[in-house]
Amino acid sequence: MDFEQSNFDWLITLEGTQDRKEWYTIKEDYRILSIKNELTDYQFTTVRFPNAQYHYFRILIKNAKKPVLQSANVTRYEVKKANYREYGIEKLNIQNPKGTKKTIIDVNLTTLVPVSYIGVEVQETFDYYRPISIRYITDSIQTQKGSWKHRYRELSSGVLNSIEDNVFTNANIIAQKFRIVIDNHDNQPLKINKVIAKGYQHELVTRFTNLGTYYLVYGNDNIKKPSYDLNHVSVKIPNEMTTLLPESQQAIDHEEPPVTEPLFANKIWLWAVMGIVILLLGGFTLSMMKKK
Repeated sequence: MDFEQSNFDWLITLEGTQDRKEWYTIKEDYRILSIKNELTDYQFTTVRFPNAQYHYFRILIKNAKKPVLQSANVTRYEVKKANYREYGIEKLNIQNPKGTKKTIIDVNLTTLVPVSYIGVEVQETFDYYRPISIRYITDSIQTQKGSWKHRYRELSSGVLNSIEDNVFTNANIIAQKFRIVIDNHDNQPLKINKVIAKGYQHELVTRFTNLGTYYLVYGNDNIKKPSYDLNHVSVKIPNEMTTLLPESQQAIDHEEPPVTEPLFANKIWLWAVMGIVILLLGGFTLSMMKKK
């Protein structure tokens, strides 16, 4: 929904009907918000609700002044939720440096992993609205004094607020150390309960048409990426599939190619041959000088 007004904080009720006679409540006391000033331009006017089989919808806004609705649309999203794997956090360091009006959260995971989900749990129950930036360490340089200087690259940014879920998703990035920067402006720093880091839980799907013994082989960097029919018909992969439990992992031994030893692997033999050559050349030179 788009409204002519800005800087509002309203509670709305969403209702639906088939015949415009009997209305049914879908959402009640749902909050929409708009903040617009010289520092920010933010609005949350999207009403999210489960699938509803209604022909007509209406919105009741509890406000003394009459809102002016400019446009509205109804969209149905079908999103298959991803399966995530939560990672352990080895160290969480929260600082509020003086004079910066910022909260800096350094997150160290237990190991280097692919991360695509960062969640921030805030303890406060009052309303808040804070710009947030999530970065990860790309490399580190040791200074002459022995300390380390980290280089960061921005992974995600947005708004930490009391209305939406404070979850920030991104494409997979393999990292171990992150820095979250919250801009508090002139507000008191927020109390952070927890930071959650997750990554996609990947599955390997295959199709067998014949009975037999199959092997899952990996580790050869020189083999090209295979091309299967499933790559082009992934939308038809059924939700329910048989889970395969592979047997114990076994290493494949490869015979090392024979290495041809150089003619003179030992330097002593090389120096000996060079000495003989020098003596022969010297002998020929002396014999020629005597003949003259």
